[in-house]
Formats: sequence, structure tokens, C-alpha cells
Amino acid sequence: GREWQEQCKVNAMLYEYHFYVNQYCDPGVLSFAKVVYTDIVNYRRQGLKGLINDCSQRSFWPNGFSFFVYGQLQFDTSLKFEDLLEDYFSHAYGDDWKEVVTLFERIGKAIDSKYLSGLRSSDLNVGKRYNPEVAKELEMIFEIASDYEAFLQSHKNMEYRAQTVAYKLLRLYMEFCQGLAKCLIPKCQGNGEEAARLFDEFLKDFGRHEAEIETYYDQHMFGSCMNSKIFGVKEIVVPQL
Repeated sequence: GREWQEQCKVNAMLYEYHFYVNQYCDPGVLSFAKVVYTDIVNYRRQGLKGLINDCSQRSFWPNGFSFFVYGQLQFDTSLKFEDLLEDYFSHAYGDDWKEVVTLFERIGKAIDSKYLSGLRSSDLNVGKRYNPEVAKELEMIFEIASDYEAFLQSHKNMEYRAQTVAYKLLRLYMEFCQGLAKCLIPKCQGNGEEAARLFDEFLKDFGRHEAEIETYYDQHMFGSCMNSKIFGVKEIVVPQL
């Protein structure tokens, strides 16, 4: 790539798909944001001068941290991930921003991005999302929601409107994460038909919020992603020879 640029006397940019549907496979947000960060920094090291993403126009659910990382690195790839994290979260969530970071860390452990991406199957003969042990992790989301209920309620009215909106989205996001986990539990146990039925019900139920939060959340893109990658994929049993 570098030799080609030198010979042709041109710059090179990359066309990427980070924000097409991949963000929906990391409910904890932080792992996906770190992938965006690492990719862009390494693209620059390889001589690429910029990045264009083919993406959903509403990639801000439950916040815009990953998109913030993407935008900031277009101008300065020397920025540290930890500094970007503090900058965004401290402005979006105020003085208690570290508690929110901890919340996302816990969500990421309960609904693991590697599991959603099909990288933790305990038996590929059954399916990429078959792993009964994952059910124990998914059930943690209900404890997390309970632990943070009072915290989120106490942040309904913030000093700045943007922060009030950020916490409002976070309260809805906890409903969202619990609904998704309920669908994934039978999926990881190999009961794909029940998981698909529950997911269809979940979409219809949570869809009542979309008109209110459509600036940030794309119900169609989320549903299409989950159905094509997870809930629409049937489990199989391959005979052992």
C-alpha cells in the first residue's frame, strides 16, 4: 500500500462498515468502541489518510461514544482511548460518570460481545450461539438492572439537558438489555424456536419507544441484525461418525 501511494503520488482512504450492524453485537459498548479505536489507529500506521464508514445514521444507542471515538481519531490518532472515554462520559453523564462506565463494563460481561458474534460456541455441530453456560452470564443482567435502578432514578433531572437525555436513554437501555437477555437465554441453551418467538415479541414490545428515541435508536437495523445473525439461524445436529 505504501509503495503504491509513493508511485502514484496519491493519498489512500479506507471504506469501512464499523457502524453498519456490528455495534448491536456489543451491548456493553466499550468493547466495540475499543475495536473502532484500535482499527483507526492501525489504519493510520499503515499509511491510510482517512476513513469513511458505511453506516446506520442512528448509531447512538444508548450513547454516541463509539461514534465520538471515530470522529475524534479522524483528526488526531495520538489521542488515548482512556482520555476519550473520560472526555465523553464526564460530559454526557456528569460527576458520576465513572459509575456509568462501571455499568457498561458489567453489561458487557453479562451480554458478551464474543458470544453474540458467534465466537463462544461449546458445540459448533449445534450452532455458533450454542453454549448453555452463557445462560448464567445473561441472567446477571437482571441483577445489574436492580443494582442500578435507584442510581438511574436519582439522575432523572440533571444540570444540563444533554445529561438528562443521556440518563433517560440509559433507563430505557436497561429495559432493552433485559429484554434481549431473555431472548438469548433459550438461544444459548439450543432452543432456537423459543428464542425466535421471544425476540419477535420483544421487538414488538420495545418498538413502542422508537418514535421517542428514533434520533438515537434504529429498530429496523437492530432487528435485521439480530434476526440475520442470531435468531433467524436454526440450530442443527450433525451425526457423529
